Amino acid sequence: TSPYNKVIEALSVGVPTIMSSLTANGFGFTPEDEIGCIGGDIESFKKCILDVHNDEEKWTKLRNNGLDFIHQTHSYEKVMEEWSDIIDSSLEKINNSAVIECPRGEEIYLSKYSDAAKAIAEGTFKSGFQHWTMIGEAQGRMY
Repeated sequence: TSPYNKVIEALSVGVPTIMSSLTANGFGFTPEDEIGCIGGDIESFKKCILDVHNDEEKWTKLRNNGLDFIHQTHSYEKVMEEWSDIIDSSLEKINNSAVIECPRGEEIYLSKYSDAAKAIAEGTFKSGFQHWTMIGEAQGRMY
C-alpha cells in the first residue's frame, strides 16, 4: 500500500498523521495547513511524535483538520461527483467521435440495421459504429 493510501486511511478515521515532507508534498500539504505533522529528518519526526502525543490541543486540531480534508476530498458526494464528471466526459467523447472501426463492418451494419441508418440520417448518431457502441452491442447486434 502506498503512503498516500495509509495517510488517507488514518485521516478518515481521525488519527493525526505524521508524514514525510515528500508525502505531504504529494497531497499539497504545508505545515501551515495543520492537516498532519510533517517531518523532514529524524529529529523533526521525533518532535512531531512527541508534540502530537503530548499536546491534546494539537492532537485535536490535526484530527479535525484531517477529517475536514477527507470530507472535502474523499466524501461519498465528492467521489460520486468526480466519477460523474469522468463518465460525462467519456460519453461526450464517444458522442463526438466519428470513429469507424472497419469500413466494411460499417457498410454491413447499416445495411443490416435500417433503424441505425435512419438514426444516422437524422443526426442522432455519427456512424454505425457509434450506434453499435451505444445501443447495438447491448442489443446483441453484430458489427
